[in-house]
Amino acid sequence: MFKVSPIVIARRALDLEEIDKSEFFGFYNNYRQGLKDIIAKRKERKTSGGDYYATARRRVSPTFAAYVHQAVQDNSLLYRDAYRLTGLSGNTFQEFMSKSL
Repeated sequence: MFKVSPIVIARRALDLEEIDKSEFFGFYNNYRQGLKDIIAKRKERKTSGGDYYATARRRVSPTFAAYVHQAVQDNSLLYRDAYRLTGLSGNTFQEFMSKSL
């Protein structure tokens, strides 16, 4: 309803003498502890991240990757062009091809 944080509302209530300092600081400390708990839960749920090569396999189809790899092996396509076509480069391209094919 209000486009401010609950802390701002509590502070305004304190300024208007609707609540006293002990109520305000009790609310403030509980609110901060709640935020700390939320942050801790988020940190617990975080994983190390995704698998780059799994994501790359979703972007570059296996059929297309096989065709590009074969064209590079046959010297009918430059590595530079293969990198550009697949969005991969250097060792990443080589690793992707060895893992995907």
